[in-house]
Formats: sequence, C-alpha cells, structure tokens
Amino acid sequence: ETVDDLDGRLLWNCLGDWQQLKDNWLAKISKDEDQNFYVYAYNGSKFDNLAVIYEILARTPAVPTDVLESNGKMIRFQYQGLVFLDLCLITMSTLASACNAYGIPTQKGDFPHRLLQNLKSPQAIIDTLDSTLTWNDLEPYIDWFSTESPEDLQKRKIGQSYEEWRDQMPLRKYWREHREETFPVREKCKAYLWRNVNALWELTENVSIGKADYGCNARQQCT
Repeated sequence: ETVDDLDGRLLWNCLGDWQQLKDNWLAKISKDEDQNFYVYAYNGSKFDNLAVIYEILARTPAVPTDVLESNGKMIRFQYQGLVFLDLCLITMSTLASACNAYGIPTQKGDFPHRLLQNLKSPQAIIDTLDSTLTWNDLEPYIDWFSTESPEDLQKRKIGQSYEEWRDQMPLRKYWREHREETFPVREKCKAYLWRNVNALWELTENVSIGKADYGCNARQQCT
C-alpha cells in the first residue's frame, strides 16, 4: 500500500474488481438465474456505501439507481449490475447480535478501531499496520465494554467506581492476562476482517436463501 491508495483509489479499484467478478459470475450462470451481483456492507449506509456513492458520483457521470431508502438511509441501491445492500437496516441490530439471533456459528471478530482512527496521518496508519505491538500498547484504544449486551451494561452497582466496574469486564480480564504478548497488527486486522466477512456471509445466506420459502428473501424483498 501507499498513502495514495488510502485516498480514494483503493475503493475505486474495488469497484472495478467487483465489476470483473460480476462478469465472471454471469458467464457461469444461466439466463434464468438472478443476474444481479450483490455487494454487502453491514451498516454500509453509515460508512462504506456512502464512500462508494461518492466514488461513483465523483468519477463517473452515472447515478446509482433502484434506490430503496428508509429514514434518510439507503437500504439498497444499484450501479451497473452491482446491488449494494445494507443488511443492518433489515435485521435492525449489530452484526454480533444478528449472528446470535439467527444462530450463525461464526461470530463477529473484535479489533481496537480507535488505534487506527486516532493516528495523525495516512502514512502513520500504514506504519502501524506494518508494526508489532503488545496488548499493553493498545490500552488507550480499547473499549472495555464493547462485548457486553445492553442488559449487562445496566448492572453496574451503586457506589461502584468506574475502575472496579471496568475490571469486571471479560475483555479487561483477557487484556490483563495477555498484556505483554506481542502480535503483528496487520495479521490481527486480517483475522478480524475475515471473521466479519464470514459471519456476514453466513448471515446473508440465512436471511436470503434460507428464508426464501417464507417469502423473506432479503435479496429480492428488503421489507
């Protein structure tokens, strides 16, 4: 990667790769099958899909079509045979909660996002990805309560200090046991992303093909 890759070209190149994957897929299926190629980004209407729309509008004269919107958020839109679908606006929950609710074997991964979000420059992001850190280095960036349910977050006892409550969290206990262990950031990030991709893939299959017999195929009918 280079700094330039982080400034728009990476996502634009992804659009080209997805178009190529779509063409390869269409060459293998019959004309009677669904000719759309689906691109999923969980909570994409808040993050990824906005960047995709920006790239399309900034670099081409095209405008996304077949837009399905709810409360100002795009559940679905289409661009040259690519259908972008935000499953979060269908399940109306976090990816982790949706996987639990639908009985998905693969669970969402975890990564301290603030580590990369708080760096000063694109080059610093690349340098950090190529570095080796300890869990102790990540302490300022870890959300100790990220793995807890809303119900569990209501169980803090009256008079209990923040430090006492924090130290009860499973993530904090794991960190204390492993704080001196080192790990390559890039490999940790890849493992996190692969778990998320696999979890989303299994969830997508469940709420589309898996529910088609009930008239609830998310690919064909989002609501």
